[in-house]
Formats: sequence, structure tokens, C-alpha cells
Amino acid sequence: MKKLLYAICKVLKISFAVFPLVAHARWRTPDEADAIKLKFETKVTIKKDGSSVTREKTAYKILTRNGLKDFASLSLPYNAANTKLRVIAASVVTKGKKANVNRKNIEDKPSASGTQGFDSRHRILIAYPNVEIGSIVEYETEEVVFKPTVNEHYYDNYSFGWYPSDAGQKITIESETPLRYRLGGPSGYVTVSEKKTNKYKLEAVLNRQAYFDSTGDPAPFGLHTADFPVPTLQVTTEESWASLSAKMQPEYDEALAQLLPADFKPILDSARKERGFVAQANALHAGISKTVRYMGDWRTTDKWLFPRSLKELAETKYGDCKDLSLLFAVMLKSLGYKAELAAIERDGDKYLPMEIPTHKYFDHMIVRAEDLNGKVYWLDATRQLAFSDGVWSDLAGRQVLIFRKGVGALERIPEITAEENSVEMKIDHFPSAGKEQTTHSTAKLSPLAAAGLLRLARNSSPSELREQIEKTFSGGKKIIQSKVSTFDASKDYVHGLTLTATLTVEDTPLQTSAGLAFPVPSELSRISDIRPEQLDLGIELGTPEFFSLTYSTPAENLVGKLPESCSATSRWVTLERNYSIENGRILIRSLTKRNATFITLNELRSAEFANLQRDINNCFDKRLLIFKK
Repeated sequence: MKKLLYAICKVLKISFAVFPLVAHARWRTPDEADAIKLKFETKVTIKKDGSSVTREKTAYKILTRNGLKDFASLSLPYNAANTKLRVIAASVVTKGKKANVNRKNIEDKPSASGTQGFDSRHRILIAYPNVEIGSIVEYETEEVVFKPTVNEHYYDNYSFGWYPSDAGQKITIESETPLRYRLGGPSGYVTVSEKKTNKYKLEAVLNRQAYFDSTGDPAPFGLHTADFPVPTLQVTTEESWASLSAKMQPEYDEALAQLLPADFKPILDSARKERGFVAQANALHAGISKTVRYMGDWRTTDKWLFPRSLKELAETKYGDCKDLSLLFAVMLKSLGYKAELAAIERDGDKYLPMEIPTHKYFDHMIVRAEDLNGKVYWLDATRQLAFSDGVWSDLAGRQVLIFRKGVGALERIPEITAEENSVEMKIDHFPSAGKEQTTHSTAKLSPLAAAGLLRLARNSSPSELREQIEKTFSGGKKIIQSKVSTFDASKDYVHGLTLTATLTVEDTPLQTSAGLAFPVPSELSRISDIRPEQLDLGIELGTPEFFSLTYSTPAENLVGKLPESCSATSRWVTLERNYSIENGRILIRSLTKRNATFITLNELRSAEFANLQRDINNCFDKRLLIFKK
């Protein structure tokens, strides 16, 4: 897998930011590696128009069977629409004997497009002969980018340390236009020097061994970093975000100035009947979703980063995110609203810096719109359901490039608040001494929290939907009997839900000398499981959320007293638990509010976090209520 990530990032020029870190406890040491990167020499020549030639020499020594699996053959994908890639030489050294790879064992052929869209991907496959543990595989390539995606724009990034990388590895870049660079990730590994003669020259050298692979010891959360996890050099010829936007702006302006084809006017007419921005935007979204099929991505074909014409969209009735966003924006403008196209990176780590201007951070397009009072909305036309009055969780907090004439600046979408992503649940337990327990449950979900179930209701059978609701309320226990409420899933927009379920599940209480024991639901035990001393990075908490649970069970025959009410408060999470007896029933009211999306490594090692873990252990650990038999 790591070989594939490396090949994609290096050959296709995609930032490592698109690959989220898997949560692990610590970095591997070099003697635990599957391979060593012995050589990496790269020379890049950049022309004024942004085209480039890259010559690269690379060598790996295989240390384990996993390394053998990764490097016995090597796959090098590239975009044939604007790039030519050729293997100059490839060889393997096994037990001191060097063997060149026969040309018939170097294959270059197109890769089939997926069902989600068209592309121009090709792949070179190198099959090395007589490879074993201890072998050294080498290859030299030349990559010619003859048609830059954006004219007069060049960007690339180079990362050191996914495999142990020996000191002395070097990148040399010569350009006809000025270069700008940024060193990210752990400091002290890479030295950069610049020269200006008849060309602009930059040289980066790895001055000590780098290795930043992680172990297989799982941590309870994903890991967080505000920078690249490995030493990373980013290089561009772009002066600023404004200059990049100015190069792309004319084609977007031309697209937004198109007249709406007759095929789409019924959607616009339907939206005119609604009142207010949200209702009209929802109506437009629903009409687009029903009329135009979302299909893939054309970043590797002739349209690159730009939408196709509305005429072609009307003829084919399918389009990618750029096409659908364009249609949405044109319709909003027809209703008198301000609407702009915005590029966003939806899949990568949203906290990685975007200090070096390039379009290659982004993988998705949405619409930034304003109502008549200037309130801003972020609209994604590729979703099945409209959510015009909210923000999708995978868009929240991310930076976007707004294509605004004369400006072209980054803007950050606001984070979601915990209250916007809320679940309020009530569970009434009717206990039994036998192996079957009955509960009656109610859950109230905010629109964002309900979105997943609403999508499931539109795409699945009623039985699949019922099973999912049963699973939510049963906690995975075997269901003996159930009665689950239905809900209206016919609306074309996201909305809140109230669910009810009466379940009988297989769950035998614990037999103790004092009586029958029933567990009290516990929350956030994952936070108390974190061991900061074993982590090298912070942790991702995920989307902020609010969760409340009122759990009730008969107070009759309770043994002893109820536990004391308690709480745990921090800047990241707030928890409360209150115990009481009302109308003959024990009520346990729990509240969990997660305010932050991440906790940094320094915060994890702070006294405040240690106090939070202590309070969680003292207040919210697993407890039992015991009743007389």
C-alpha cells in the first residue's frame, strides 16, 4: 500500500495531504522497516509556460517479505492527457549481481476508467527478475509534462521518510520563472539553497536519515497534525492565490455567463414559487438531482479543472462536481442571488497548511452563495439531498479557493457546532431476571445527525432501514422482538427526525451475591484509554457533537444508594451525569458535548487533559445497578 501511495503522490503530483493518517501509537524504528530508500536524485527543468521535464533515479533495498511484495514489481501511474512518462532504465542487484530489466517486462498501457467518470490514466508496470529479500531495485524515469493544467503554473511536492531515507538524497530544480517553496513537517532534515543566474535554481538535500512510518499498535482515535507528518518540500512558480485565481478566472466567468438551456428552466420555475433563499436553494438542488446524474470527475481529460458547457450538460444529463456546481450557481444568479464557484479539498486532512498556492490541493467544487441579506451558504450540488441551511460535516472547517474576479482568495468554511450535530435519546428499561430485556426508546436527531438515515431510507429497502434503526437502539444485542417507527423520507432535503422503538433483546443480567446487576451506560471511555506518552502526534476527535441520554429503570428492590452525580469539563469535551429517583423510577441523565475537532500533542500532555481523564474514570466508568432477586 505504501508503494502505491508513493507512486500516486510522486507521479501524479498529488499532495500527501490527501492520505489521512491511520491512528497508531508510535513511529517505527529503521530496523523495523520493510525497505530502505537508498537513492533519490531528481532534476527538474521548468519552462515559463509551466511545462516541465523531470529526471529521477531511485533505489530501494528490500528487507522483509512485505518489502518484497511492495517492490518486486512497481506500478507508475500517470496522466497521458498532459504527460509522457518513460522508463530510461530499470535493474535489480541480488547477491551482488546486477540484472537489467528486459524491455518486454516494462509495460505501458491505459488504465480503464471507473464507472464514475472518464479519465486518461496510464500505468507503467516494471516486473523485476530474481528479486529476494536483500535485493536492491533501481529505476530511472523521465517525465515530460507538455500541457500544464493551468497555464504558466507549476507545483510539486517531495516527501522524505515514508521508508528510511538515507542522507544525501537530492532534488535540483531549474526554472525560467521565480520559484517559491515551503519546508513542512519535522524540522532539521532538509537543507534548501537558492541561486539566480540566467535561471532560478533551487537545491534541496536530505542531511540526515528520515523515517516516519507508524507501528500497528492502534490508538482509539485518528491522529492529528497541523503540518505534514514527514519532511516535505513544496515548490511552485505561482506568486499568490490571487495570481493563480486570475489565470483560471476568465474560463469560470465565461461559464457563469452562459444562458440557461430550456431543459433546465422548469427547475428554475419551480424554485421561483418558493419563498426565501433556503427553500429556493433546496428546490433547485432537488431539481438538479432529479434531472442530472452525478458522474465522476474530468480532471484528467480535456476539461481539466473547468466545467463543461451547460448545453452539453443538458444534452447528456450527467456531470461531475464542476458541472453541477456551475448549473446550481447559474440558477441562483437567475434568482437574484450572489453565487460563486469554490474549489475545496474534501477528502484530506483539513488542517494541513495551504501556504503555497496551487490548484492541486483541491479535489471537489461547491458553490458559495449569499442571500439578499448577505448571509453566506455553502452548497454541494453532488449530494442526493439538499442541505442549504447547514454545512456537511466533510466540508466544515475546510479552506476553499473562491473564484472571485479581482480577488481569488482562500476562505475557511465555519466549523459545525455541537448543537448542529445532536442526538437526544431516552431509554425506558423494563428489566427481567430472565435472559430477555425490554426497552422503549425515543431518539430526536438534528438534521445533520439524521442525514445518514435519510440517505439510507432513499437507497435501501424498508427491511434494511428497520434493521439499522434496531441496531442503533439495541446496541448490537440479539433482537427477539421489535416494533420500530417509520418516518417521512420523501422530502428532498435534510431534516430532523424523531424515532421510536420497542425492543426485546437477549441480555441476561449478571448474577451477583447481592442480586441482579445491570450495567449503567458509559460514555467516552475512548478518551480515558489514550496514552499520551505513546503518541507522537495529536488526535482527531471528529465532528463536534451533542449527545444526551436519559435512561430509566424501576427503582423497586434497588440495593444500596445511587452513585453521586458528577461532571467532567474541559475545552475539548464536557460531560455530566446525574442520578435521581422520580415517580418510582431511577433516572440517569447523561450529557456529552464534544466542542473541539482535535487535541494537539502538547494539549494531550497537559495537566488539563490528565485531569479530564481522571474525572472520566471517576465519573463515567462502567458501573452496575444491583437489584434484589
